[in-house]
Amino acid sequence: MICKPFSTSSSLVQSIESESITAEYKSLSISVSETRSVSLTKQKSETPEAQTAAQTETKPRILLAGEVGAGKSSFINSINSAFQGRVTSDALVDATSGTTFTKTYRTYYISGEKQTDILPFVFNDFMGLEEGESRGAHTKDVVKALRGLLTEGCKLNPSPVCAGDTAYRSDPGPQDQTYCLVYIIAAEKVSFMNHDVIRKMKNIRESASELDVPQVIIMTRVDEACPLVNKTLRKIYTSKKIKEKMQECSNVLGVPMNHIFPVKNYHEEMDTDNDTDVLILRALTQIVQAANDKLVRSLRLGWIPQVIVLTKVDEACPLVKEDLQKIYYSKKIKQKICHDKLGVPMCNIFPVKNYHEEIDIDDNVDVLILKALDQIGTDGEDEEGFSAVISRCTVWCSLQKVKVSEESLQYKSPTHHCFVSSKTFNILRVRSASLTHKKSETSDAQITSWTILRLIPEGNKEMGGSESKPVEPALEFDKPWRNFNWNQKSELKKHLEEFSLSNPDVRHIKILVAGPIGAGKSSFINSVNNVFQGRITADAPANSSSGDGRSFTTTLKGHHISRGKIPLVFVDIMGLEPDTMAGSQPEDIIKAVYGHVKDGYKFDKSKPLSPKDQHYTSDPSLSDQAFCLVYVIPANTVNMTDDKLIDKLKIVRHRISEDGIPQVIVMTKVDEACPLVHKDLKKIYYSKKIKEKMQVCHDKLGVPMCNIFPVKNYHEEIDIDDNVDVLILKALDQIIQIADDRLFNSSDTV
Repeated sequence: MICKPFSTSSSLVQSIESESITAEYKSLSISVSETRSVSLTKQKSETPEAQTAAQTETKPRILLAGEVGAGKSSFINSINSAFQGRVTSDALVDATSGTTFTKTYRTYYISGEKQTDILPFVFNDFMGLEEGESRGAHTKDVVKALRGLLTEGCKLNPSPVCAGDTAYRSDPGPQDQTYCLVYIIAAEKVSFMNHDVIRKMKNIRESASELDVPQVIIMTRVDEACPLVNKTLRKIYTSKKIKEKMQECSNVLGVPMNHIFPVKNYHEEMDTDNDTDVLILRALTQIVQAANDKLVRSLRLGWIPQVIVLTKVDEACPLVKEDLQKIYYSKKIKQKICHDKLGVPMCNIFPVKNYHEEIDIDDNVDVLILKALDQIGTDGEDEEGFSAVISRCTVWCSLQKVKVSEESLQYKSPTHHCFVSSKTFNILRVRSASLTHKKSETSDAQITSWTILRLIPEGNKEMGGSESKPVEPALEFDKPWRNFNWNQKSELKKHLEEFSLSNPDVRHIKILVAGPIGAGKSSFINSVNNVFQGRITADAPANSSSGDGRSFTTTLKGHHISRGKIPLVFVDIMGLEPDTMAGSQPEDIIKAVYGHVKDGYKFDKSKPLSPKDQHYTSDPSLSDQAFCLVYVIPANTVNMTDDKLIDKLKIVRHRISEDGIPQVIVMTKVDEACPLVHKDLKKIYYSKKIKEKMQVCHDKLGVPMCNIFPVKNYHEEIDIDDNVDVLILKALDQIIQIADDRLFNSSDTV
């Protein structure tokens, strides 16, 4: 069954086919045991931890926490009822409001259709949270339960369990630890939750996130919160009231919408109901998969020839803009070449179009570039050979602003014929250098063993300038401004799954993810994982709450994709903030890029990591280093990004650019930035608004447009979507390839 997001017109339950769907989800939940066994079997030869888990048959432990009377025990009973086919009451429930009815820490096993069939996960019920330090469960005890430090049946009191108590387990094993934390929140009371209880839940959430425990919200009593749902449960995903309540839950705790599940517990019913069951089983499937993911993660220089490359030919000539193959018919392009002021022979001037906003290559663009490259490589080849000459060639890339007549743009026959030899090119390492216009002013100090490029865009005297363009009032272009194949999901996914890194000594290439608080860094990592897992995941804890203005990620942590099957690791860091003494420090980001920061380092807002710190690596290997930096920028707020925050990003960018470390922008929240895209994601490359936002990203950080990728992260969806996936996969494909290019160059210089 496909569970569709709220933005679609049809609801989840409208597609339910009573008996078959219930059976489907029962099978899906039961099959988690097989899934876990397969996962562990695959890793037996790789990780001793996986072997241990398989031998001990660790059942993922799921801990329930919430306010008194929210329905924690009732949720456990309702799960059992869905599998038993009858209403059960294994976990005792008190229907009267007031104090907590659960007094002890107890484990509940879930039975299959046959009572003897115990499912491969367990639940732990916990004393309810109440206002005040002397009432209800103590937050420290909840955290101890997450760590596996509480013994079965221990009595819970307002005063926390201490080391040395009989209820304290000093040496917890994998089977004692929690692998998913589930908050139970009553839908009709979420707007009126006690502030002290919310504070306690936030403290628990922060601790659980530090422990890398995935977190989910079960929103109960949906029938009491919405008359529409009370009348017909199948209206749950068409109800504005239910979505509003889910958003409140997300705002309160920061749990992403796609990890919030509205359900109805069994309360006064005497018989089970398919609609009730399928909502519970759908939520349970997500919970068990998240717990299983956590379990698996726990276990595993001379004469210098000169050439001019004439760029931006499409911007200089309308004829060429329309058809690149007209470049040698164009009078305007020839006039640009003839008016060169550097004295370079015309035979050494090559008009080209650089890749700018494209994300796929084009044969016409390629052949012009290759012809220029062929000439650069063959100048003086007889004397020293191709490789020696290319490393000492000064390439002057200049498009001078020259006044030309606006007569006919086209010659009857081309002025040049363009052919490319079949030469095999060596790897070119290119470093930009500031050179003056006159050759006589170029000092020997500026001539290095690197190819030197000078880029002078039209209309700008200084390198790096860019003229802003007015925004068109219409939302949509007549045709897409970037070609994109929406049917390439399977091809991209297969390519990434079979991708081999250029250095066999590096098993996983590191990609560092940086950006402002709330931009969607962790959500992007999760969204990438979703594509390969085929379901919604929560490997990187994400905070959707924007009210507290704090970074939810506080420690440096690496996240493998598809349980390590994809040869890359995303490194998530604390979000950036404008103030000097807030958020992650630029120095720490730079150290992390170069591999000096160990996994688990807790960021200090007041000072960067010191070489004397235990988390500092003085001599990092290639496997420790990041080979691409991904800036995650939200499209809906990029225009309003604080200049002080941009300055921090620029410090990082300038420093790592000196060493040629590639950088990419992933622009998130495109659906919130453009109504056209919100309605139809396939309009993303027709949207003038999205292109404008990408241009702002480019202007602020200087990242080329071809390295800026607009995506939509998974947020409130509970099932994956092909259009969301293909945008993410295309971005990931580009990221891993440019990172591997950098790895290849780094390996060659070691």
